Amino acid sequence: MVKGKKKFAFFRNLRYKVFRNLRYKYRLVVINDDTFEQRASVRLSKFNLYLGIGGLILLVMLFVSSLIAFTNLKYYLPGVGTTNFRNEIKSMSYETDSLAKELSQRNLWIDNFQKIISGNLDSTYFAKNDSSFAKINIDSIDLTYLSESDLALRKEVENSAVDENLTLKLLEYKEESGSNLLFPSITMKLDLSPPLKGVVVKEFSLVNEHFGVDIAGKAEEPIKAIYKGVVILSEWNPKTGYVIAIQHPNNMISFYKHNSFLLKKIGTFVNKGEAIAVIGSSGEYSSGPHLHLEIWQNGKPQNPMNFIELNKLK
Repeated sequence: MVKGKKKFAFFRNLRYKVFRNLRYKYRLVVINDDTFEQRASVRLSKFNLYLGIGGLILLVMLFVSSLIAFTNLKYYLPGVGTTNFRNEIKSMSYETDSLAKELSQRNLWIDNFQKIISGNLDSTYFAKNDSSFAKINIDSIDLTYLSESDLALRKEVENSAVDENLTLKLLEYKEESGSNLLFPSITMKLDLSPPLKGVVVKEFSLVNEHFGVDIAGKAEEPIKAIYKGVVILSEWNPKTGYVIAIQHPNNMISFYKHNSFLLKKIGTFVNKGEAIAVIGSSGEYSSGPHLHLEIWQNGKPQNPMNFIELNKLK
């Protein structure tokens, strides 16, 4: 019994000492080192200090847990993120990498294009870095060698070549007769319709290199396709403004220039008489609202007035 009492008394004294030590008051004083003037003082105990630090740690843990639980940060934890979210991250990463490569290639192309324009492009760089070029022995190349296909092509061109004097005569030939010897007209076999209601203010002329007709019309009047086809060009040009071109059957292409606005994009199929643009006066070559219409077939310009009924100035 005595030993039990002594043991109980020991633990009771130990508990008393621990609690007394925790509740023992301390004073934290801030003193000016030069004047020894007391600036501030805080009275606290070990219990209050431990309680404050524990509460601060608990608040930080609660804040971090809430931030992870209620934001997208939880998807970055291992085993928490959904499959779709991870796939989206991978897709965005691939797209970013592709955009970076595309931007790098575009900048390289622009830099090379500027060097070509200024004449500062060093062509020997490509020869030095081309492995296939390095395998070629330049001294072994026969510059006089021509393949059979090249010989046949040269012979065909020589046989069909036009004498220089005859070419000059053809260019000086007046078009009042309606003949076109230099660029013979091709039978189109297509029922073409006028692109707009207007008057031809400037006619087709090979001598003046005016490969189309200028048609004046009302402001904001729609330009219509002369025949069905597919849009192969739809862009702005500093010389001819907004231009749209349509590929038609029979290897025929029609161009519509100086528009104020384009209504169709490249690759769009259009029907005959469908609106494709709005009349305007865009481009340096335009002096007023009108449409410049060109018709090309098999790589040769054709007079639109031979195939479309258009009103002339009297």
